[in-house]
Amino acid sequence: MKHWKALIGVIMLFFGLILCPCSKIEEHYTVPVTTTVGETIDTENEEAYYVEGNLTKGDHFLIEFSLGRLSSPMIPEGAGVNIKITSPDGNVTSQFVRIKWDPSGTRLVAMDEVRGVANCTGTYIVEETYHFFPLARLAIVKIDYVEKTRHPYFYLLPVGILLIALGIILIILSYFTSTKRRLPKKRRKSLRLRR
Repeated sequence: MKHWKALIGVIMLFFGLILCPCSKIEEHYTVPVTTTVGETIDTENEEAYYVEGNLTKGDHFLIEFSLGRLSSPMIPEGAGVNIKITSPDGNVTSQFVRIKWDPSGTRLVAMDEVRGVANCTGTYIVEETYHFFPLARLAIVKIDYVEKTRHPYFYLLPVGILLIALGIILIILSYFTSTKRRLPKKRRKSLRLRR
């Protein structure tokens, strides 16, 4: 029995020594952090068709917009919003974003996102040029990507420490609780001489 306890203790000690360093494994991931650079909100006339925002070269940005109230719930097939972006150096980029009803049928949603990277530093101008839908909000949102670290296997540290402690206890117990076999005493024969 002594050998089994010691063997189990050594195995537990071995696995504990493996699990403790595994708990320090790091996983890196990026999280987008958004900042609104320019925004136009028009709740009275529901006409937010123009916005300006300052961006620096290399900034990632997203154009967000929300639609105002519609006069009719019917929208034609392929209807959408045309977004025109003018950079500080005069380059004009235009993108047509199709609009459709969401699956619940309660609101209109954009089928695509308008994203980009600033190619120069300065004031960017965003306009909605196709006025089929009234816009209630038009915004330029700057996206910064922040790198974060997490330890997904940190829960293995207490398990490893527990296995190391139990392994050491089993090894010590197997050493001190071992039963030694005593050799049977030999009977001494009396030295009587036979006559």
